[in-house]
Amino acid sequence: MKKQKNILMTKLSYNQICNQKGFTLTELIIVIGIILAISVMMFGAAKYWIRWMKEVETKKKLNELQKAIIYVYKNYAYTIDSYSQEQFCFSFQNNTYCFTSDSADNEQNYQALQALASASGIGFDHPERDAMGTVLQIYVSPRLKQGEIQYHVIAFVSPGWDMEIGSKFDSQNGVLQLKGDDIGFVVSGLQIETDKWNDTVKILSQLRDIYQNYFNILYAQSSDKNVYVNRFANRNTSCSESQYWDKNSLITNSNCVGGNNTLTNVGAVSAWGLTKDLIYDAWGNEIKVDNASSDTRNPDTTGLNLPYTARVYTSTPWKTQIVATAVGVY
Repeated sequence: MKKQKNILMTKLSYNQICNQKGFTLTELIIVIGIILAISVMMFGAAKYWIRWMKEVETKKKLNELQKAIIYVYKNYAYTIDSYSQEQFCFSFQNNTYCFTSDSADNEQNYQALQALASASGIGFDHPERDAMGTVLQIYVSPRLKQGEIQYHVIAFVSPGWDMEIGSKFDSQNGVLQLKGDDIGFVVSGLQIETDKWNDTVKILSQLRDIYQNYFNILYAQSSDKNVYVNRFANRNTSCSESQYWDKNSLITNSNCVGGNNTLTNVGAVSAWGLTKDLIYDAWGNEIKVDNASSDTRNPDTTGLNLPYTARVYTSTPWKTQIVATAVGVY
């Protein structure tokens, strides 16, 4: 009886299997369509993700490049703005490198990019290209002017995914208009040079006050208190002692140092105990002293007509003199 029951169950299972239906062609087409749709969406999302990541990498690279340009501008501003042409030049390790308005893989620009990386200490992998592998475009203005300040503007632009530069750079005012999917930045030297000008004016003002105070100290220490003796130097313009020039001064006549009338050479650094922050202007050049020229008042230029004066001065990269005048008052 048990054996018959097993045979019956086996027949029933066989019949059930035989009666089962598979997927129809329509059902298979629908499934395949769904799989394809999901694949297309995933591919599109992946493509968008890759594009977004490349744009982020490009912005990061340009940001590092901008930092490097600012660093070099701040540290090499005197060289950069000594040029009036449409070029951004800086000296590094006894060589001069210049950016010009051209593609970044231009030989001159590429060499400047390598020097930029070394000078700023910021490393770049293929500095001439964006993260998409496209060559960057560089723009440089001529030396621009606003008030007393002269400066350059430099811009870098990535053409984006379309690999075409749509942006416009006005070299006459340094304005960059980014268009399309271009990515870029601008560095203007206006604020950098303004800060250096203002810092230099402060240094010169301090030196003027020190020089005036030194004049008064020498007068106070003199035995005759002769107001017609010039205490701004110890020799006359012929480099000889004179009754109207204070021989006790430690400052020599600026006409007597072979044209190199720096604070050091006229004796001011040692006489006044100057520290480095008062010896050099904001561009790194040593400040000069004039106590002899026709721009000053002294016994040799104006006779015994008081007050006597002397100047401390320096020159900007664009050859404008910044001057502070010390006046010998009692």
